[in-house]
Amino acid sequence: QLNNYQSLSPRQPENTFAPGLELQSYSRGMGALGLPGDLSSASRFTKVAFTKMNSRSGDSELESVSQFF
Repeated sequence: QLNNYQSLSPRQPENTFAPGLELQSYSRGMGALGLPGDLSSASRFTKVAFTKMNSRSGDSELESVSQFF
């Protein structure tokens, strides 16, 4: 399904939506928007918030860390 990701880029995206407007990226990594686990600030924040709210602490450090691998 790589066809779904043709718009991904390692560069900051250009404004092709409304060239007459001065739209700017609000975060680095916006060229990866749409990639699962993209690098935008909003995606990173959402991932951390979800993980914090849904992770479980184990009895040991190893048990707690192991849930992420």
